[in-house]
Amino acid sequence: MSLSTSESLHEVHRLAVQQNLTRALRTPQDWARFGEIGQETQDRLAAEREAFQQHYAKRLEPARQVLLREENGRPLEHPRPTWAQPTRSDKETLDQKADRRVRTDHARRLAAIQQDELDQYKALRETIRSREALQGHARERFNQTNTISPEVAKSRGWTGPTRT
Repeated sequence: MSLSTSESLHEVHRLAVQQNLTRALRTPQDWARFGEIGQETQDRLAAEREAFQQHYAKRLEPARQVLLREENGRPLEHPRPTWAQPTRSDKETLDQKADRRVRTDHARRLAAIQQDELDQYKALRETIRSREALQGHARERFNQTNTISPEVAKSRGWTGPTRT
């Protein structure tokens, strides 16, 4: 199946986010979460595709009903000329419009799942960054409190190693 330009662009972006994130993964828990996100996304995508295949006809009927309500519910904004007759959609046109809506809805669901995957990757990256920043801050504070100037060390009688 060939991808459209926008789908290709989204796929390249997803792969770039994954690659960038893998450089930051340090702990086994990070790698496990990274794997869980990918597996969860694949499971959700497969479930949506399977549901679309199995329930296509069930999804098509409500789409037809919505289209009929839209066509018959509101008059045109501009008054129709007296000689013009209202046009009704024939069954084939109605089926095509309903099919287009069902497929568009399916594509939106798939896109939402993929966007959720990216959001989870970004959240994992932020968690890693905040943890590293906290560790760096703790290391910095430890070094500040653990550093003693040579003058203070001499006054306390602490001397460094000597060469003898």
